[in-house]
Amino acid sequence: MAKRSAALLVPVVGLLWAMESVLGKAALSRGYSAFDFPIVLNAGTVLACLGALVPKRNRASVLTATRQGLAAQASVALTLVFVPYLVIYLSLRALTPAETSLITSMTPMFSLLLGAAWFRGGIRPRSVAGVLVGLAGVAVLEYPGLRDPSRAGQAVWYLVMLAVPASYALSGYAVRRAGRLDVSYPQM
Repeated sequence: MAKRSAALLVPVVGLLWAMESVLGKAALSRGYSAFDFPIVLNAGTVLACLGALVPKRNRASVLTATRQGLAAQASVALTLVFVPYLVIYLSLRALTPAETSLITSMTPMFSLLLGAAWFRGGIRPRSVAGVLVGLAGVAVLEYPGLRDPSRAGQAVWYLVMLAVPASYALSGYAVRRAGRLDVSYPQM
């Protein structure tokens, strides 16, 4: 039973992740600015975090923070929320939700490459093949859109969107650093 629920969790998380692009595009098409949707999401996050202060047991851990812990939290916030949402919603003015979600799905490739560079480790041939197949798959899906003359100015947005999976990949290392500094879950 646990395997089945874990297998179901992956497509559900993928669907929710894709919904941010769809909802963002819907907001943009109704005249909202590229910053309105991320601001609302961030405000909701702040309200949820303030809710973590309600139980007394959380107050001490949330209010006790070191300078290094705050720096780690700021790096998580920047790489996991601020930079990706800013880039996604600026890009949604030119790209479709499917294109932004597709490029965002390249996060594991960036994690592999950043991990190899960060830890000076080697990459196995199978991993290199996986990165190449992933890049080729995205290229095959995006190439027809780039060939369309009416979308000539959008090619730059494909490159800009690469900052999103790179930022998400960096956030994994920021979360790891925060964990090593004993930043509590309510603080995060």
